[in-house]
Amino acid sequence: MNATVLRDRYHIVKPLSAGGFGQTFLAEDWDLPSHQICVVKRFQPQSNEPFVLQQGARLFNQEAEILHRLGNHDRIPRLLAHFEENQEFYMVEEFIEGDVLSNELTRGMQKGEDQVISLLQDILEVLAFVHGQGVIHRDIKPANLIRRQSDGKIVLIDFGAVKEIGCLSVNMQGQLTPTIAIGTHGYIPDEQANGKPRFSSDVYAVGVIAIQALTGLNPEPNFGGFPEDAVTGEFQWRDAVSVSGELADVIDKMVRKDCRQRYASAVEVLQGLDVFLSNTKSKTLISAAPILASTQVSQPPVSFMSILSWFRSRKETTALAIALTAVIIAPFNEDCRKFFVKFMFSYSYYEDEKIKIKYPAEWQPSTSVTGITPDRIVFKSPKDNGFQEIVTVYSEKLSPQMSSSQDYYEKILKPEINKQVSKDLLPNTPQKTNLANNYPAQMLVFITKQKDSAGKNVVPIKHKFIWTVKNNQAYILTYKGEDSNFLEDEQKVIEPMKQSFEIR
Repeated sequence: MNATVLRDRYHIVKPLSAGGFGQTFLAEDWDLPSHQICVVKRFQPQSNEPFVLQQGARLFNQEAEILHRLGNHDRIPRLLAHFEENQEFYMVEEFIEGDVLSNELTRGMQKGEDQVISLLQDILEVLAFVHGQGVIHRDIKPANLIRRQSDGKIVLIDFGAVKEIGCLSVNMQGQLTPTIAIGTHGYIPDEQANGKPRFSSDVYAVGVIAIQALTGLNPEPNFGGFPEDAVTGEFQWRDAVSVSGELADVIDKMVRKDCRQRYASAVEVLQGLDVFLSNTKSKTLISAAPILASTQVSQPPVSFMSILSWFRSRKETTALAIALTAVIIAPFNEDCRKFFVKFMFSYSYYEDEKIKIKYPAEWQPSTSVTGITPDRIVFKSPKDNGFQEIVTVYSEKLSPQMSSSQDYYEKILKPEINKQVSKDLLPNTPQKTNLANNYPAQMLVFITKQKDSAGKNVVPIKHKFIWTVKNNQAYILTYKGEDSNFLEDEQKVIEPMKQSFEIR
């Protein structure tokens, strides 16, 4: 590219990368006062045939629409502009400051199991959004994953589909064809190499990255790749690392050679990981039970110890088996019963374009929608007598003058709370807390008095408000329930929801 200025606006600073599909440059947007840094991608078909250029333009506009839609996600770069100039196609994208994952996955260095689980969850969360939009990335590899400097989250870049523009040519029969397959050897499965990618093709690539992180090996052929079974062709990597069998099973299912045997999408992998993590937590609780019994509660009867031993030997942790055990031991020991009730408490996830949050599976959510996404999600306790506990999650657009959580409290929350609370029960100063990913927030607890659902008795009602502000948008989580139930709900409901509350 000879031009150093595109559209009299984007000033090229330096090249970032080049490949078969085109080039990528760092640029400055001189239409903005701060000369904001951005990324310019140039695509040029291999042929100047009018038919090729026409089809390239169609594909370019189609992919620009997809990228614009995907850019609404916080961990996908926003598309700032797209245009055609001198029979070349350009996209201008948001610049993500951070390091590519390939800098972390140093050859010969092995990451621990917890690190790899966290990495998998991070990648799969954004990939689940992409798959939910009906899009296959097609070029997932460490160089296309950036760990964002501001918060350490993984950002997915460089979608493979648009690269088809740079690979278009006309064959001897005058047919439009791509000159190369999209993707990087070592990270693409057979069906994608044969031009038939699926959602599970992306899953395969993420599984390869997990093995790379665990083993310190590089999957690309030039670096030796992964060892394979001589008969099945499946990867042989478990013996090279110390990893739990359940996690290895999840990863192996991600990288099956036969795409029909893989997880079908990123969402399915996340579900598989949730099951693995739940089972791991369950085994930890069970193995800790004898210590709990000897130090905090009376010694369980022999029948309970026999059941616990059976669990250990069989490694049975299904909900049905646990429920049956709880029923069996309940008449004998109240402490054991409470332990298993707590153990069985399970969670589900709610997510949309704005947030993601974990909630107790029995607390059914309902939404109130006035815009594109729900403005208010209400989670109600299954309790059907007395006072029904509820958790509400909502967002609110703020004026430019309200830029902090404290501003929101002083100008909006505090006046509203003071209307509900009697003077002798006024809340104290808000305390600092954190949401998911250690995102800073504030919280406040106070009590009001209210009649129960029967309208007969007046009961103390505990309220807990948790809020934060991001990009002039307030995000609020509130709990409302009987004061007598607050300590139990705080442990089982409020804290898990707060700690999982992720703002996109």
